[in-house]
Amino acid sequence: MSLPYFSVVYHTIMLNFIDKVLCHFESCFSRKASFCWFITITVGLMLRSDKLGITSVIRDLALAPGCYPSMIHFFRSSAWSLESIRSRWFSAVKEHSPLYKEGNFHILVGDGVKQSKEGRRIPGVKKLFQESENSAKPEYIHGHMFGGLGILAGTARNWACIPLSIRLHDGLQAARAWNGAAVSGASL
Repeated sequence: MSLPYFSVVYHTIMLNFIDKVLCHFESCFSRKASFCWFITITVGLMLRSDKLGITSVIRDLALAPGCYPSMIHFFRSSAWSLESIRSRWFSAVKEHSPLYKEGNFHILVGDGVKQSKEGRRIPGVKKLFQESENSAKPEYIHGHMFGGLGILAGTARNWACIPLSIRLHDGLQAARAWNGAAVSGASL
């Protein structure tokens, strides 16, 4: 699919830039196949037309339905670690982004959101207090608390926030304790 209001030159520049940034991540993977799946999934997430997860990536990249198990396995693979990818992302942002400075300081932006979940046995789901002043909302919800951190790039007239990290912040202790109990119980 080509955007009619951009010339082909700009598409080529953009694709070359994406290729250059994604190639920085190759050293994060111990297997070539895992790196190829990383590229496929990343490009698929950039291009997908809906928010139905991996099935959206498969559909929008016109991949064979048999790719689904391999893509799911990618997320549990031991060929990469989240910390090495996160570290490489930080260095890619620093190297390729025109980071905004106020004096000698970069500006970080943080925010959090509580996402309601219907299931009670989902890892990390916790009873959370709802701070809303809307009386139609319940006082407590069951869900996840996510916290995100980004950095400003661009100029004072044209800012953009580049995401650096998003993490599940609340409810993990209970999930870790449950996992530890399951492991110790399984060894008996």
